[in-house]
Amino acid sequence: MLFTLLLIAQKLNSEGIMWALGGSSVLKKHELVETVNDIDILVSKKDIEKANQILSNIGTKIEVQPNPNYLTTYFYSYIIMKFKVDLMCDFKIKYENQVYSYLFDESSITSSDDIAKEHIYYTSLEDWYVLYRLMGREDEKVKNLEKHFELHGIKNPKLLSRTLENVPKDLKLKIKYQLKL
Repeated sequence: MLFTLLLIAQKLNSEGIMWALGGSSVLKKHELVETVNDIDILVSKKDIEKANQILSNIGTKIEVQPNPNYLTTYFYSYIIMKFKVDLMCDFKIKYENQVYSYLFDESSITSSDDIAKEHIYYTSLEDWYVLYRLMGREDEKVKNLEKHFELHGIKNPKLLSRTLENVPKDLKLKIKYQLKL
């Protein structure tokens, strides 16, 4: 998977696209999961068409089956070097009777790695805590995130705080608990 990621990073970086990894890749970076099954990439709205073209050129675009719980404006999937890659922009999750829109901007990119002279960018654990909760993922990922926050604290409290206005009351309480408010 590393070679696939490096190819994608090289192509996106060479075009000046604002992008970052999300999902399990973020958890893997922080050693909260052992495996990553696919590559989730978030991009800015101004870069979505260019990123789509790049990934279509280096891989095979595959059909996406609609999921009524996700109302993401731009969601594309590809097979690149035998790995599934999802490209997202304006990521939205339906939760109960409302829709949560994930704000992906420069502050969403909280870390990076340099591998083989390529910058690999990552979104935050805090963002994925909120997103996994909204997805109803009361699984090992959420538990590992909460344990990580207990041990290491919240590194990006502003990212958690900015979600408080847009999440349901039950999740708002969990976020406030993490923020110790």
